[in-house]
Amino acid sequence: MTSDILGEWDLFLGESGRGGWAGRVEFFDNGSALAVRDADPEAQGRPARVDASGAVLRFELLSAGSSRGNAHHVYEIAFSGGDLLTGTRRRGLLTKAPFVGRRVAVASGPASLADAEAAALAAEAEATAALEAARLAAAKVAAARAAVQSFESPDTPAAASAPAGVVGEVLAILPAPSAPPVPVSGPRHAALPPAPAAPPRDYAFDADDESLAG
Repeated sequence: MTSDILGEWDLFLGESGRGGWAGRVEFFDNGSALAVRDADPEAQGRPARVDASGAVLRFELLSAGSSRGNAHHVYEIAFSGGDLLTGTRRRGLLTKAPFVGRRVAVASGPASLADAEAAALAAEAEATAALEAARLAAAKVAAARAAVQSFESPDTPAAASAPAGVVGEVLAILPAPSAPPVPVSGPRHAALPPAPAAPPRDYAFDADDESLAG
């Protein structure tokens, strides 16, 4: 319960909290126990130890008061979690005055620190996986472009392998785009010379040709 109350609380007088503002206090862990202090920097009050008696928290605060001097208040708080607490405040020997506390800001405790570290590890693993995927994609692009270049220039051997890794930004290792393939003149692309035309055949015959005589 003590870790749930860490942070700053605004205190309002009255059982329903509709009275006047009674100040702001901050609960914190001083390394050995739960402590509280006046959150008003002009109050210059000393931190106080919080004593727990069952479900009731009790502490005393010495804060700035009127022209007569500092005000010494004794607080008793019932807190069961959430963003609301109830209790009483007594000044000196006066009657206890009820008040309601509303949470202002939650202090960052060990639990939130553990969550932040877990989120950082998850983000690092995700970034590593994305970098590896980008490296593989860059290798595929390099291999494909090397294959295109081998078709463009038959005398130029294709790259044996893609870049081994990624250094710096992934896009920095990508090879520059090559120009569109242009047909290269050579023995493979030379057109065959046209075949010579056959001489026209003369079907005229001599009437005296014995081979055609009937």
